Amino acid sequence: MRRRDNIYFYISCVSITFSFILIYYFYEERFDFSDFLDIKTILTVLGTVFGAYFGAKTAGRYAIESVERQIESQEKKETKRETDKFLRVGNLFFTHISSIITISDLIEENFVKVNSENDIIENDILVDVAKKEVEKQRGILKGIDITEVWDEKYYVFLLSLMKIDDCAESLNGLSETLEKLDSHEIDSAYGELLKNSRKLNEHKIKLGKVLLKYNT
Repeated sequence: MRRRDNIYFYISCVSITFSFILIYYFYEERFDFSDFLDIKTILTVLGTVFGAYFGAKTAGRYAIESVERQIESQEKKETKRETDKFLRVGNLFFTHISSIITISDLIEENFVKVNSENDIIENDILVDVAKKEVEKQRGILKGIDITEVWDEKYYVFLLSLMKIDDCAESLNGLSETLEKLDSHEIDSAYGELLKNSRKLNEHKIKLGKVLLKYNT
């Protein structure tokens, strides 16, 4: 659109100049313009005016293009900085979530069905170790300033923390029920832990896909 407008402008300038020259020649004999104005003067004036205009226009155009390139470059740098920040935080979350899921898998593999007091003791030791490790991983993640990440992806890490909290609460609940000798409550708390662990694992897979998208 801009190029077409420029073409129309140039055609108009040439037409006006040509019209002035024709008028000059048509009325030269009647008004004798050559006594005070000749074609060379007209062309000089027109050349000066149009030369100044085109010079200013060219300089302005290149100045605008230069500013636009600087803005575009700055936007690219800002986008890259935000993406790098997201990837850095995202990789930390992915790593610690993976550790928590591994802990949950170990509980699932080693948790025994309660048939005796000895079974409760073994499970209690296993769950207590898992609780401490999950709290450690959760504490590390809560110490990360996720407000640095741009708003569009902030919810990814907020959701991660919520699902980690669910797993931690499930572990606490399982630990409390182990102090009781009610196998039904223990089974229910154990099932809740597995459910929340699987939800966290599904979230980890989604987070991995997002990280892969922004890492390519």
